[in-house]
Amino acid sequence: RGDKFVMERPSRDWTQGVHHVDVHVADQLGNVADARKIFLIGTAPATTRTTLRDDGVILVDGKPHFPIGIYGVNRHMFNAYSFDRAVSDLKAAGFNTLQSYHSDRLPGFLAAVSRHGMRMWTDARKLNDDFVSRIRFNPDVIAWYVGDDTFDNTTPEQLQDRADNARALDPSRVTAQADPVWSYSTVDRYWHYAAVADVFLPEIYPVRGKSEKDDRQCVASVIRDMRCILRNQRERGGGRPHAVWPIIQEFYGWSSWSRFPTEDEFRGMCFAALVHGAKGLTLYTYGTTLVPEKKIFNYGVTATEDVWRATTNLTRQVASLVPVLLERDVAQPPVPQVLSGPARDAMDEGPSVTALLKCHDGWMYLLSVNAADAAVTARFDAGAVGPVEVLWEDRKLAASDAGTVEDAFAPLGVHVYRFRKQKGE
Repeated sequence: RGDKFVMERPSRDWTQGVHHVDVHVADQLGNVADARKIFLIGTAPATTRTTLRDDGVILVDGKPHFPIGIYGVNRHMFNAYSFDRAVSDLKAAGFNTLQSYHSDRLPGFLAAVSRHGMRMWTDARKLNDDFVSRIRFNPDVIAWYVGDDTFDNTTPEQLQDRADNARALDPSRVTAQADPVWSYSTVDRYWHYAAVADVFLPEIYPVRGKSEKDDRQCVASVIRDMRCILRNQRERGGGRPHAVWPIIQEFYGWSSWSRFPTEDEFRGMCFAALVHGAKGLTLYTYGTTLVPEKKIFNYGVTATEDVWRATTNLTRQVASLVPVLLERDVAQPPVPQVLSGPARDAMDEGPSVTALLKCHDGWMYLLSVNAADAAVTARFDAGAVGPVEVLWEDRKLAASDAGTVEDAFAPLGVHVYRFRKQKGE
């Protein structure tokens, strides 16, 4: 019957629990499709409900939420092997959403997440009895994680099955998947999967420590990835809302990355993601794993005091901006005019300075980032009036009579401005 399949009712009544249907389809040209679809007869979760607003902001029981998340939260020596200590420290640092590869179903982890009012995204790739009987009722879960490094291990059809099956068992939460983007490729990795999961977590890890020039293109790389992702979502997303929660590199190890991003690289990458459409921000990764006999030397945000300080300075700043970031976008000003320094980013693919204007509680906020590895002076036609505060920098700028603001940027520099709008603007 067209593109629909009709399954005959079984000879005996359906029982409570999970059931599956194996579908095998072949056409006259020999093209074959196989799928396993599941459905549940039983109690639906009456817990947290998450949806996406039409602009991609996630709504948790109808209230906007901006995830500031981190991967791989686990017990280590530095947190006294305590989930409670780990989650408490992250909460104090501005994080509000967590992921744990191997511990997110342990009572200690779940209790700590709940105790500190955090949220989490959790694995739904294998929908076992524990998922059906317990995990899908957890009110702290905001997204089912159906793909990790997706292109390497999962076809688009398999990801669709996973997303469909997670929704069949619990239609109350959105689905999410993570993967590198390959925006430099003729056909990027995400192009194949854009229609499936509700949330995409792009793995943006451009600082490898092998070429200083390449590493200093990291902010421009984030912008290129974000533009590619949003284009795919517009063109291949099926007309429904999607969200992007970029995973920004704050690690080294894993054989291919030989240094951490510097503080200016890390901060520039994070704000570039925010300026270019992120509706959440996630970091990779939390812990450090050292196994010398196996030549495993992997370092996360807790590796040193300096890395932890740089990480948490950033996350606390972003946390303070959450009410601003959750506001709907307003009409955007023109691309900033570059008065000195390079007009193009470090990849020569777009403007060196880009910005996002938001309005909250009567104030205008302009988030801006320089994607060039050189100093730049730029002019913003922002319609500002009165003194313009530069957040976290203890300085103010004067706006011109025409409402423009001029400022200097360090290489990969970030500024966030707060000001009143001219009347009639």
